Amino acid sequence: MRRALCAWDVDAVSLAYAPVGFGDYHWTALDARGWRWFVTVADLTRKVQYGAGVADAWDGLGRAMDTAFDLRNHGKLDFVVAPLRTAAGETLRRLGSRYAVSVFPFVDGAPGDFGQALSSDERGLVLDMLAALHRAAPPASAPALLPDLSTRATLETGLDELGRPWHGGPFAERARALVSDGDGKS
Repeated sequence: MRRALCAWDVDAVSLAYAPVGFGDYHWTALDARGWRWFVTVADLTRKVQYGAGVADAWDGLGRAMDTAFDLRNHGKLDFVVAPLRTAAGETLRRLGSRYAVSVFPFVDGAPGDFGQALSSDERGLVLDMLAALHRAAPPASAPALLPDLSTRATLETGLDELGRPWHGGPFAERARALVSDGDGKS
């Protein structure tokens, strides 16, 4: 990890695992200048939203990171927390054959909770940001997405198995009951 961070000119004097977020691995890094960084390591074998396989995941995640960078730096959307570029201009670098690393400026803040109600002022700020995002010209790195599901086969398998219990997690059986009921009242 320390070697990978050198591509961003981050000479990490300390790394601390940050058990936050969903689906990736995160660390905070402190460099010799006292600057803090947020480091994300993505498991490319688990990025099925970008297609089948590590190569598709690498390409899709790279486009997503480049898009965020361009929206912040060229689209002037300062609310976008975007990855930094390496000296070679990359927003994403390989960490072995299975993982990819990206580095972000560290942003102090307090996370919210899923389902947390926002105040009227907070909702207004979110709407303003969404409007600005939708007014921005899409960067060249932003893919045109077809209306398709990358995990359609998994969804179809689940729909074919509505008559049998689902064992995919603590809410799997409740989800199966809701889907099989069809009216959403279960």
